[in-house]
Amino acid sequence: MSERGRPNPLRTSRSFRRLWLARTISHVGDGIALVALVLLVQETEGTGTAVGVLLLASSLPRFLGPLAGVVADRVEQRTLMVLCDVGNAAIFATIAWSRPSFGVLLALVAALRGPRHALRARRQERGSGAGAQRRPPPRRTPGWEPR
Repeated sequence: MSERGRPNPLRTSRSFRRLWLARTISHVGDGIALVALVLLVQETEGTGTAVGVLLLASSLPRFLGPLAGVVADRVEQRTLMVLCDVGNAAIFATIAWSRPSFGVLLALVAALRGPRHALRARRQERGSGAGAQRRPPPRRTPGWEPR
């Protein structure tokens, strides 16, 4: 039990622990990948402007979040998470082996970030994001029972 008397899901739930570990590894990998992309662009293009354009391209899919969230709502979330991670691995393999031109690299980076933002928007909409607060149970009207 934790300080407040609630069980700690990292200690009590094997499936939650596995999910937490997988998401942690995924987020650390995303951070390492972004640093690697910034270093690649700095080395190949040689300008801070190119790095800024790369970071802008990685942020643009956020504007498609509401549209992508509609698509994400129609697919089972676990399957979508796995497909996003496999797709990211395929895109990074493409970048590593083909060393694409700067314009193609920007398109690949935007494609990398799109599904992630859709998943994040879906989790926040459902109230299960990192900053979500617990909602109190709905109040019942005395003498009324749902059918």
